[in-house]
Amino acid sequence: MREPEGAPRPSRLPRWAWTTLGHLSVGAGALGLIVPGLPTTPLILLAASCYARGSDRFHRWLLDHRVFGPMVRNWHEHRAISLRAKVTAIAILWLVLVSTIHFFAPFLWVKVVLGAIGLGVTAFLLSVRTRATEPLHQPQARTDTSGLETESSR
Repeated sequence: MREPEGAPRPSRLPRWAWTTLGHLSVGAGALGLIVPGLPTTPLILLAASCYARGSDRFHRWLLDHRVFGPMVRNWHEHRAISLRAKVTAIAILWLVLVSTIHFFAPFLWVKVVLGAIGLGVTAFLLSVRTRATEPLHQPQARTDTSGLETESSR
């Protein structure tokens, strides 16, 4: 779903601004790997969108990245989030929200707003298609000498 290289980028921001915004998003997304409550997946998807408008080189780097590449490719190719990412995001979201509401939110209206935000984010994550992670190794069907699949190989 990438634009072909060399395609014009309709944009109000110059390429360096999109690239800088992409760098900031990758940095925040990487920080989200270790800071609970900071969402990694949306920030990395934002970075991919910024890089697509600002830098082919960084967009390719992000798509090929060992950690971030699979989530970006899932989104680009299937408009889906992996089950693991969904479960992790929802669990961390509610762990942080409940503890914040219980220990730090001083007013009822703040608690209600935080709860509403949590429900909205959860509803969004549940509405996005789930992409099962693909197995590392898929067994190949064995064939007999005639080249036809054998009954035992299915």
